[in-house]
Amino acid sequence: MPSAVIIAEYGSLNGGEKSLLTILPKLQESGWSFRAIVPAPSPFADTLLDTGVAIEPFEFIAHQKRKPLEILRRDLGIQLASIQPDLVHCNSLSASRICGPVCRQLQIPSLGYLRDIIKLNPTVMSDLNGLDRLVAVSQATADFHQAQGMESARIRTIYNGVDSEMFSPESAASDIRSELGISPQAPLVLFVGQIGLRKGLDTWLAAATTLNQKIPSAHFLLVGSRHSQKQESLDYEQALLRNSTHGPLQGHVHWLGIRTDIPDLMKQASVLLHCARQEPLGRVLLESLASGLPIVATQVGGTAEILCDPILKPCLIEKDHPEQAANAVLRILQDDELRDRIKSTERRLALEKFPVAACAESLLGVYKNLIKGRQSANPHNPPVDKTMK
Repeated sequence: MPSAVIIAEYGSLNGGEKSLLTILPKLQESGWSFRAIVPAPSPFADTLLDTGVAIEPFEFIAHQKRKPLEILRRDLGIQLASIQPDLVHCNSLSASRICGPVCRQLQIPSLGYLRDIIKLNPTVMSDLNGLDRLVAVSQATADFHQAQGMESARIRTIYNGVDSEMFSPESAASDIRSELGISPQAPLVLFVGQIGLRKGLDTWLAAATTLNQKIPSAHFLLVGSRHSQKQESLDYEQALLRNSTHGPLQGHVHWLGIRTDIPDLMKQASVLLHCARQEPLGRVLLESLASGLPIVATQVGGTAEILCDPILKPCLIEKDHPEQAANAVLRILQDDELRDRIKSTERRLALEKFPVAACAESLLGVYKNLIKGRQSANPHNPPVDKTMK
């Protein structure tokens, strides 16, 4: 039975962690066994344990700062040399950067995930190129990093999969309108994600203000929390709270925090409004797609690869344009025929383009290619992946 070690720098359950957890059972069914070097105890570690993954506790953070790279690499090298896995799977760009030189030195077959679209300096690029393969979650992500100088032969684009049984248009088991004490007929505009500048929540609230003027019965649900401890992030969240709890939006914006009933919320919401300024391949967009929840989202990163059908053209908007966002939401809310076409098209795309099985099969192909290729290839010149797109 081949073995892989998963390396993740954070113990939270955000998009990257959930994407891995979605396909992990398929990877295990194929005969792979997994260990995980992750912060523990943590939500991610606990969930991995529930799936039968052995945990190797590892702290990347000390005194609220990431440990020096040389210390992290030394300690990770010791653990990996002890475990001797057949493959190392780094689940984020940050973890990939840390592990690149380690895996190169130990000559362990390795892959890293590119789940971010951010500028990288030459040192980080060199670290990432220490891995044998880099998996980009969208073509936009792959293109961005190739334009920066990342070695294209190492990159493979594999879309994340979405659980179309968990996220579906079926009836919800709960009633969020009753919970919040609002009208059963009230339109609900939903946001799910981290509270931060990159998600464009200032634009989201500005669009909500316009929508509130045109549809006074509308309510706006914010699901998620802030992770960054930077002062600018704290100030940003406080400004959002002030703007949403005073003035015309008072009583219409509901900060729901972290919720475990996202599938039910998506079944009940009227529209998902996603005003992100950058989005490699938004997991919440895939979940909304599978739920048949109409989406209005900024055309950034890989979003157009998700909302790729011409019927969904009204769903794509420019970033930092609250009036355009409000008008797109308003059109969907007021046009029953358009809304029904969007819902059925989204569900079809989720089933055809983003199934869990296809994602797992593509990743398993990379796994097998790396192990087979290592037998005859130098680790500094990885074999060409014949399945590469």
